[in-house]
Amino acid sequence: MAERGNTVTVGTVLAVSPGRVTTVVGERSLWVRAATARGAVVDVHPAVTGPVADGDLMRLRRRGRSSRPGARSLVLRADRPHPSGPPSWTVLTGPGPVHRIDVSVGPAGAGTRVTVAIATTGRLWLGSDRRRLTATARLLLGLIDSTARAPRLVVAAAITRTGPGRAELLVGRCRSGEWELPGGKVEPRESEAEALRREIDEELGVRIVVGGRVGEPVDLGDGLQLRALAAHLEDGEPDPQAREHTALRWIAADELQALPWRAADRDWVPALTEMLTVT
Repeated sequence: MAERGNTVTVGTVLAVSPGRVTTVVGERSLWVRAATARGAVVDVHPAVTGPVADGDLMRLRRRGRSSRPGARSLVLRADRPHPSGPPSWTVLTGPGPVHRIDVSVGPAGAGTRVTVAIATTGRLWLGSDRRRLTATARLLLGLIDSTARAPRLVVAAAITRTGPGRAELLVGRCRSGEWELPGGKVEPRESEAEALRREIDEELGVRIVVGGRVGEPVDLGDGLQLRALAAHLEDGEPDPQAREHTALRWIAADELQALPWRAADRDWVPALTEMLTVT
């Protein structure tokens, strides 16, 4: 920890990539968690989740304090002119010495150096202020570290149907010409099943019933993990539509091996073959 004039600075090196750290720091949910951990009730405009955008507002107030507009609270504005970089927060109104919070991210050997700098409106004469701000910076660094090292989940749907004498699997063709199971990223506060139902509704225009895991998770690198879940269409649903894929196909077990799969999805071919095999 260092203090220069009216700034408290705390830094560390994390064993994750700079890109991953920047992504984590740029998510609104991280800042909400940090403020909540410090005992604040948080209101974010325009939304609690999603990437921080230039001009976003975050309002912090103590638990139990009135939510009336006139109640004393801390209002911060995000400064993020470049979406590829970490955001900073400027305090617009509120009690306390804090004026600005900056996070810098850069490579450090095989890891990433992350520094939190908290600028104040005046010199910090009180030791309690220094300790409080240092604790806040360390808390933020700890949340960045734990979030960056936790796997980000991508879920794929192994949607099946049963016809006369055989079971079939729905696959979608990517713009590259390879085939995959449809799906997408799990958003903060979503379960895997919730994310998959949302993604399939967006991609295919149908509702599904989600079952258990298929095969083993696939490591995509940089903290991403791909998981497959069994699924089938809800009763009465129409045929799926190729909203994001160039084509859709229903295929049987004996067609799986020859299909030009995306590399990550190919790992599931044995498990999918077993799932589709009619006994």
